[in-house]
Amino acid sequence: YQEGMSLKQMLPKLISALLFDPVNKNFLLPTAWTLSYEILFYAICIILFLKGKKAFYGIVSVWTIGSVINLVIGFNNGVLGFAFSQYTLEFVAGAVVAEIVIAKKYTRESGVITTAVGIILLTISWILSMENLVDTQIYRVYCFGIPCVLLLYGITVLEKTSEYDRRDSAVKKCLRYFSNISYTLYLVHYVVAWLIFRAFFDANNPLFINVYKYAKELPTSVVILANVGIVIFISHILYKTVESAVPRLLSKKSKH
Repeated sequence: YQEGMSLKQMLPKLISALLFDPVNKNFLLPTAWTLSYEILFYAICIILFLKGKKAFYGIVSVWTIGSVINLVIGFNNGVLGFAFSQYTLEFVAGAVVAEIVIAKKYTRESGVITTAVGIILLTISWILSMENLVDTQIYRVYCFGIPCVLLLYGITVLEKTSEYDRRDSAVKKCLRYFSNISYTLYLVHYVVAWLIFRAFFDANNPLFINVYKYAKELPTSVVILANVGIVIFISHILYKTVESAVPRLLSKKSKH
């Protein structure tokens, strides 16, 4: 509630926020992360399913070309900017990976190479963004989209090919482990990253002044690795004590 705003003035903003309106900015219930874009993707997926294969390539091609144009020159119109956002390119890239995997047009070697390249590029992108050497809001697709698509393809291929090779049991266990903790990882990573950023880079925060004093000289790469390690550790603890433990407890009680 904003002081001085009547219910009549507030109601349209509330409805707009509940509909995840991506164009009109609201201070009421703001849409977090990319939820509005995900709803757009779901809507387009429904249209593609209803129209069938004949319309699939046409719709996706127009959508992709429009997004590339928006990425290069930028649309001033808010609706067009939303409909043809750079997130579309990441969505289409994920669909291409899915098509390749479904068609089994991959080799184990390609999975190993793309996973390694994806990790290297993602690490470089993190370092560049932490050092403010690149505007990740403008070059998001290049900095993070391409490495993540390579990782998506590579890890999926490794999982698929390891099903027939006992030597890759460690790979399967690793992938299964991160699959298990992925939701907790998603929930805690932003909070942990924010706290670590304040501890290492904010000299004006009294809560972290002692940490900053000793850690300010550490390389950015060390900070990133520490961040990843702490996030995984906390996610593991929460998964074991909450996410997997609570359902088991409730299941036992229901049996009694």
